This record gives sequence, structure tokens and C-alpha cells, in this order.
Amino acid sequence: MNLKVLSKLLSKIESAPKVPSVLGKSKKVTRHIPVQTKREVVAKHNGKCAYPSCNKPYQEIHHPQRFAIKRSHADIVPLCKNQHRIGLLAWLKTRNRRQPSGVYKRSETGTTTKAGWM
Repeated sequence: MNLKVLSKLLSKIESAPKVPSVLGKSKKVTRHIPVQTKREVVAKHNGKCAYPSCNKPYQEIHHPQRFAIKRSHADIVPLCKNQHRIGLLAWLKTRNRRQPSGVYKRSETGTTTKAGWM
């Protein structure tokens, strides 16, 4: 393939859309949640924990889907400290679980597979 054809093909490639809520000053995806995004989420839930039947004031901003997987702040919710802790502990407990038939690992996507020997 010659250089002219290659440059023509490259010029037709569209760049991936950028998500402004996760781009920092360096234009790289960042875990930092912008203040405006936090305010909007908290206002949507009236400053309360988003967990059903919990009316405590929020204390933590939580990603229900891990940021490392989704790379987005679109699904963040405010939670009270207890609900946030319960969610994290549940995730940690189910990550590696010993069953009578062996050890199972939960991947970042939530699928469970039998763990092999290291």
C-alpha cells in the first residue's frame, strides 16, 4: 500500500467521541468527578442516599458499575456511608469465593469462573 492511499484512508477515520465529564485538563480520562456533575447528581436525589428506602443524607459518591470498566461518570449515585460500605463489602466478598467444588473468581465484568491453580 502506498503512502497516498494510506493517508487517504487515515483521513476518513473518525476519532472516538470524547466524554467531557471524564476528561481532565490533560484531555485524558480521569477518575476525578467534576464538581458540577456531583452537584447535579446530589440535587437529583435531594441530598439523600439513592438506595431505596434509605433517607439518610448522602456522604459518598458511588459508581455502581466500576469506573475501570465503564470509564464514565454517567451512572454515579449519592449514597450514605453505610450503603456505600455494604456495597463495597458485598463486591469484595463475592470477588473470590470458596465453594465445595473449588474456588471461583468474579471478573471485573461480573462473570464467575472456576479459578485455576497459580
